[in-house]
Amino acid sequence: MLVFAVSMTFASLRLPADARIVPLVIGIPTVVLCILLLIGERYPGLLRRLDVSIMESTKESPGSDANGGEYRPKEFTKLTIMAAWMIGFFVCVYLIGFLAGIALFVLAFLLLHARISWWKSLATMVGVWLFIYALFEWLLGAGLFEGIIFGG
Repeated sequence: MLVFAVSMTFASLRLPADARIVPLVIGIPTVVLCILLLIGERYPGLLRRLDVSIMESTKESPGSDANGGEYRPKEFTKLTIMAAWMIGFFVCVYLIGFLAGIALFVLAFLLLHARISWWKSLATMVGVWLFIYALFEWLLGAGLFEGIIFGG
C-alpha cells in the first residue's frame, strides 16, 4: 500500500494544479500513516501510545437486547455526540471558512470534549492550523474556502 500511495502521490504532481489537489490530499496522509504503521511494526509501544479510539468499541458494555445481541446505549450516545461535533465542524467551516473554522473547531473540541488544558489545546490548534496552512496555501497554492461571513 505504501508503494502504491507514494507512486500515486508522485504521479499526481504531473497533473494540472486543480486536478492534483485531491490526489495529494489523500496521498500525503496515506503515505504518512503507512510509514507510521511500518514504524509501529518495529516499535509496537509507539502504536499503543497512539491508540485513540473515540468509541472505545473494543470494550464490552453491559446489557443486551431481546435477541441476545449487545445493546450499547453508551456507544450510541458517544456516536451521537461525535456526529454533533462533525455537524458543528461543517457549519463552522461553512460560516467562517476552513482556516478559521479548523482553528476554532480544534480548540473547542479539545477544551470542551477532550478536556485538555488550555496550553496543550492552544499548542495543538496552532500546530494543526500551521500544517493545514502550509500544505494548502503555501505548498499546493490552493485557496481554501473562506466562508460566507468572510466573503467565500
